[in-house]
Amino acid sequence: MKTSFISALALSILLLIAALAKWLYPVNLPMHLDWIALILEVCVALLLPFVHRMTWTWAGVSALFSLWLGYSLFWFIQNENCGCFGRALDISAGITTVINAIAIGVAFWNWGLLEQNARRKQIFLLLDGLLALVGFLMAAWISWMIALPPASLPG
Repeated sequence: MKTSFISALALSILLLIAALAKWLYPVNLPMHLDWIALILEVCVALLLPFVHRMTWTWAGVSALFSLWLGYSLFWFIQNENCGCFGRALDISAGITTVINAIAIGVAFWNWGLLEQNARRKQIFLLLDGLLALVGFLMAAWISWMIALPPASLPG
């Protein structure tokens, strides 16, 4: 269980760095999505070291990073910065995609140590794949919203 605590601390630090970078230099996404991500990152980062021994924790972490994997993958394909670390750190979407994939691997590994039900693991693999697709489509929607002229935006 020591490795799950170390994994939790490492991911918490990564999430806090991303949140701080977004707070200092926001990307200004439609519907304040960057601020929503910032709040989510801080909440997960603060809770993760305390609940790292529960199976649902690592299932949730893999789900969250799967969503972000799809998001960063879209921007990687577009050859643009995803803004996952705000504008403070100019980290490419390719590197962010790799970071998200590693975080998913860490979450799966820790979750695999705790979860004994093979059927539940298969369901979460499918769910994570769907969440990656949702993240990809969300990035496509944001790209479309950014490309629209300001007069045509709703609200």
